[in-house]
Amino acid sequence: MTKRLFIDLETTGLDNKNDQITEFGYIYKVGKVIKKRGLIKVQVGENIYPEIIKLLNTLIDRFNKEDKLYFLAYNAHFDTDFMRELFLKNGNKFFGSYFYTPSIDILQIVADRMMSNKVRPENFKLNTICKYYKIPVIENKLHSADYDINITHELYKILKAKKKN
Repeated sequence: MTKRLFIDLETTGLDNKNDQITEFGYIYKVGKVIKKRGLIKVQVGENIYPEIIKLLNTLIDRFNKEDKLYFLAYNAHFDTDFMRELFLKNGNKFFGSYFYTPSIDILQIVADRMMSNKVRPENFKLNTICKYYKIPVIENKLHSADYDINITHELYKILKAKKKN
């Protein structure tokens, strides 16, 4: 069965070398079934890495090359870059033991779909795209990893369903 980990990070800034992850929102799916969802949150200055690794080690056997996660995110390069840097800062060079490369960027799927349908959204922010796809958005909950990962997952489900049509 395919293992997917939908991830949304909140950080103290945009620089993966100098800023830190403060929230790790996730939805873990095996096949089409959600097995686990949650939020790991730390205060600025605290290291989120031990909690993320603890979670990842419950989802896969990192020593089994066949047992990896697909990393899915909206604007995935941002989240992937922060995660890779987090691993390195904590002396772990084995990000690839947990995740397949490349990650699945839901933003890229959206952009391709918009281009194919000749749609030009105002911007490609998550809330704008969710509204376009009629996903209810609660503005004051945006930029919280647990909220954003849920609307990202809803968007992904819609995109996958439309692909089949």
